[in-house]
Amino acid sequence: METNKLIKLAVDTVKGVPSAFSEGNPSDVIRNALIEANGGSTKIDVKAMRKGNKGEFFELVEQLIVATVLEGLPESNPLFKWAETKNGKNGDKPEFRVHKDAVLAVSEIANGTLGIRRQRIFGDTTSTLTPVPHAVKVYEELQRLLAGRADWVDFVNAVSRSIIIDTNRAIAEAFDSIVTTTPNVIGQTGSFSETSMVSLIEAVEMNNPGKTARIFGTKPALRNLAMNVSNMVGETIKDDYYGMGYMGKFNGTEVFELKNGFKADGTTKILDDTKLYVVATDDQFIKYYNEGDALIVESTLGDNADLTQDYTVINTYAIAVVIANKIGLYDM
Repeated sequence: METNKLIKLAVDTVKGVPSAFSEGNPSDVIRNALIEANGGSTKIDVKAMRKGNKGEFFELVEQLIVATVLEGLPESNPLFKWAETKNGKNGDKPEFRVHKDAVLAVSEIANGTLGIRRQRIFGDTTSTLTPVPHAVKVYEELQRLLAGRADWVDFVNAVSRSIIIDTNRAIAEAFDSIVTTTPNVIGQTGSFSETSMVSLIEAVEMNNPGKTARIFGTKPALRNLAMNVSNMVGETIKDDYYGMGYMGKFNGTEVFELKNGFKADGTTKILDDTKLYVVATDDQFIKYYNEGDALIVESTLGDNADLTQDYTVINTYAIAVVIANKIGLYDM
């Protein structure tokens, strides 16, 4: 099967979409193509790898991973609707333009005159990201795939789950730094108060004319949102709590959950469960840059005491949260 058709089949199989390129069980078709690229063997032969007989197999796996895992990454997190994504080659300079709104004074003038003050429109700024390699080991998954003990969807899920968790952690870290990297923060502290939150939302929208505010926070933080309305506005909020664990709207303002993660110590949360962020911007304020293609690298024989080899998927990317306008922070 042609490579482009195989890639389309791999993507369709992961998404559960019927494909015109399938001749029988899609996972079997993909597995057979990988076996063919592996010289007809259902095992990853260490001796063959030492002789350099690995290029076609790894190249095919890399292409399939890029198409199924990395291209589908934005679908894994609703926050990616606010993500500007760029792909570049190794060594490229990943620059993102950050738009800063300029609000001009509107003056009354007499008929037939142009006597108004000249105003300067503020220019945009740029943000440059530094891509960092991220890796996940796939030796066991590849062996199971070739041996027929796992299908293509199992393999992709094993790889994508690790990359998605790592990416969500990076977004959480970027949001955690937003208060220090954004020069203008409107702060509110103390126990949660509906009145204070409404005032904070109004202040953020007033400082960003024409923009609609949205509330972001971890699930425990969002559960602090409460409205003093009799019967909690019918069944809608009950459905929100049943389905998400928090209300989807707070006094008309949309609410979005930030997926939390652990810091390097494995016990400390990245995001504080006592902070709510109020952001009013139409810009894609999450910047995601992917450098080059995914690469599969095998370890040197002898690195492991049992003489097995590790196969690692390496993906190089960077994530940042960049907002030029004022935001709100409710620290409870």
